[in-house]
Amino acid sequence: MLLPNGSACSAGAECVSGQCIDGFCCDSACTGTCEACSAAKKGSGDNGVCGLIASSTDPDNECAAGVCNGTGGCIKYNGAACTESAECISSYCVDGFCCGNACTGTCFACSAAKRGGGFNGQCGPIAANTDPDDECAASECNGSGTCSTPALLPNGSACSAGAECASGHCADGFCCDLACTGTCLACSAAKKGSGADGVCGFIAAGTNPDGECVSGTCDGGGSCSSSGPCTGTISLSGPPLIPTGGSVAAADLNGDGIIDFAVAKAANSVSVLLGNGNGTYGAAVDYPVAPAPKSVITADMNGDGKLDLVVMDASGSSNGVSVVLNNGDGTFGLELDHSFGSIAPQAVTAADMNGDGKVDLALPMANNTVSILLNTGAGTFYAHLSYATGTSPKAIAAADLNADGHMDLVVPNSGTNTVSVFINNGNGTVAPKVDYIGGSNRRSVVMADMNGDGKPDIVIGGGVLFNNGDGTFAAYLSTPTLSLTDWVVAGDMNGDGKTDFAVIQPSYTSVWVYLNNGNGTAFSRTTYTTPTSPGSIAMADLNGNGALDLAVSTGGGMSMLFNNGNGAFAENLDYATGAVPYSVATADFNGDGTQDLAVANGSGASVSVLFNNGNDTFAPKVDYSAGSAPRSIVSADVNGDGHSDLAVANYTSNDVTVHINNGDGTFAPKVAYRTGPYPNPLGTNSVAAADFNGDGAIDLAAANNQGFPVGTVAVLLNNGDGTFATAVTYGAGINPASVAAADFNGDGKPDLAVTNEGSHTISVFINNGNGTFATKVDYATDGYNRFPISIVAANVDGNNKPDLVVAHRDGGVVVFLNNGNGTFAPKVAYENGTAYYSVALADMDGDGNRDIVATNRDRNTLSVLRNINGNGTFAPRVDYATGGQPRSVAAADLNGDGKPDLAVVNEKDNTVRVMLNACIP
Repeated sequence: MLLPNGSACSAGAECVSGQCIDGFCCDSACTGTCEACSAAKKGSGDNGVCGLIASSTDPDNECAAGVCNGTGGCIKYNGAACTESAECISSYCVDGFCCGNACTGTCFACSAAKRGGGFNGQCGPIAANTDPDDECAASECNGSGTCSTPALLPNGSACSAGAECASGHCADGFCCDLACTGTCLACSAAKKGSGADGVCGFIAAGTNPDGECVSGTCDGGGSCSSSGPCTGTISLSGPPLIPTGGSVAAADLNGDGIIDFAVAKAANSVSVLLGNGNGTYGAAVDYPVAPAPKSVITADMNGDGKLDLVVMDASGSSNGVSVVLNNGDGTFGLELDHSFGSIAPQAVTAADMNGDGKVDLALPMANNTVSILLNTGAGTFYAHLSYATGTSPKAIAAADLNADGHMDLVVPNSGTNTVSVFINNGNGTVAPKVDYIGGSNRRSVVMADMNGDGKPDIVIGGGVLFNNGDGTFAAYLSTPTLSLTDWVVAGDMNGDGKTDFAVIQPSYTSVWVYLNNGNGTAFSRTTYTTPTSPGSIAMADLNGNGALDLAVSTGGGMSMLFNNGNGAFAENLDYATGAVPYSVATADFNGDGTQDLAVANGSGASVSVLFNNGNDTFAPKVDYSAGSAPRSIVSADVNGDGHSDLAVANYTSNDVTVHINNGDGTFAPKVAYRTGPYPNPLGTNSVAAADFNGDGAIDLAAANNQGFPVGTVAVLLNNGDGTFATAVTYGAGINPASVAAADFNGDGKPDLAVTNEGSHTISVFINNGNGTFATKVDYATDGYNRFPISIVAANVDGNNKPDLVVAHRDGGVVVFLNNGNGTFAPKVAYENGTAYYSVALADMDGDGNRDIVATNRDRNTLSVLRNINGNGTFAPRVDYATGGQPRSVAAADLNGDGKPDLAVVNEKDNTVRVMLNACIP
């Protein structure tokens, strides 16, 4: 009689089931890994029923160097070889061994070989004087789990940061005896024209290697010698933004050896900007292409030796590529289109896919394929060949992956976080894809030799797939110090022979630069800000100094980051202020002969004072208590002691606070003066200072935003000792925002002009001669939808009568020219589409005429409108990058070179940016 399941047995022939397993008749053969029919082995249940062996046991010795995991598989003990953490009982696979913990500290390892002894699987410090993981830049592990301190370099040694130098100073790429930051100073023998590297000295006369001299060259004695106005490009701590945005390609398009730009714009065109060789560019020339071009690359598509434009369109109505042929001189003519019908291309790359010497194209497509377009030789194409990719391919790269002389393709698939590799058959067709698990990147994949073995590796997301040399790749290696999450460009940015990366970060309005520390698995990152969210990036030597620079396309235009030659890029001179800075003023507060800064902090009820160090830098802020919600600040000597004091308009506390200078640049506690009668809310918006009653003491005027039916301007006369009488108010327009004082009618008494946001006017108040004012005269600014928010008074047309320039927060600036008698001609409007929040006047180009400087808060830029011929007409704006939400600008010579520089407060960043004026010839 045959035995039922669960009965003891010695052979299958005794059992009804025909299976005798673990000494019991069993319901199945039960041959899987970590399966048993014995309740004892399973740890529960009944004999005779096949089930999973209990976790952390291995009664049948099935798991080498491990135990069963309770789910029908094996997990390994610490010290066993592994390839992924899921194999290990500890859940950590480190250095190829199951490890007791994550072992992520600097100079720690789980490999006995790296630690110099012990057992695999134990986390411990890496052996001293080694650095197998390249974690220690310029040093090695010290055997205690940290990096040893590298020896500091002597003066004259090449450097990239002051921390590397014994002196603490790295200037011009050399360890230097001094910070060497003054005008026309250098630490490089080449710039000085003689002497040794590492010793700070004067730049050679007749040269201007750093572009510090606005209208001339260095004089050999640490100053600039003027040779007339700047007829070139004004630099404000960097070149202006290029007024175009979109996908950007950088290449020499006219054969002059200088890098030019091609920019694909959404408005059915591609723009070409020819380079001048000094980091500036000519005006854009637009060429029509298919609707809504998405990206542009350059390649010689018709074999004439000139780079043509390849523009990809994915508009839905015109999915395809356009080839725009170069005429040979950087102008472009014939456009050749290739359509993909209803299928949208996602990216494009150019390579000779079939070895015929003609440049072909490859494009990932929205239908989860890659298309290859073989070139006929004239820039037109044969019918495309399609090959299946993974899900949602968004990028593509071409390289010879297996060293057979043919270009292969790599396509990342954003829908599955895989990378598809297509090996070229040698005739322009490719073998079916081979997929690898890889990091995610929506827009870019980079091919680069990351470990120095001469083979192109795949870099994507936050890691690398190393090439085995035959076109196959090792498992994806995550690199914690690398994050290539958006558009990426690659190149050797610091001259060490290793591939570095730059990646745009739209959500952070920044560019991340990653310098390769050695074997492609360790990187150091530096962040550089952009005016607005970046959308594209290109890498090339833009200013001819031999180092790779960056061009970044943003919504506000294209900005350039110039490489210092060591992989570091010129950084902005930003200094911390209080919260939400609203206004900035300049004066020499401590009597050292240099201009200092004072900032009204709109959210901090404070004023920040920053002293000028005299070497193009400023000391950290010192804060003083002000009123509630400071909106405006002005500097003037209100008590006649020869030192500049401060007056601050405070919106919520409805007053002006006066801060008396102690004589050394520190300030006494505030004294508050209400700018109108109690108990009415006033909303004190702005303050100006002038001697209104001719007694030799500086008086104050304030614009009050609130009032019924209109706002007011308040005048506070000085008692002669720096205290002030009760305010006298005059009716203005609706919502006064800003006030300026100047003698408009030539009687020697300062008059007032006020902007009225709510009534879209300015009000002019003529001084009666005794500090009282006549009834206002209004002038319309720029229509119902324009809100005049800032006003400045100075002569701009050469007749020595102060004119008025008004900034609108919803569009443009307007100029009112003085008729000479205190009345003003009708407005002339400029840049109507640009929202400005603050305006200043200064002679930025050294031609003797005041130019307009205005902050564009919404675009994170500052505009300069040059005065044409000194007659009060102005050229179109040129934009420069600022920090986040620039609120106010002041002009003064901040570095002592005789040229007006700018200080801009950035509301979003809580900073003040110093923008030094220079000339790019």
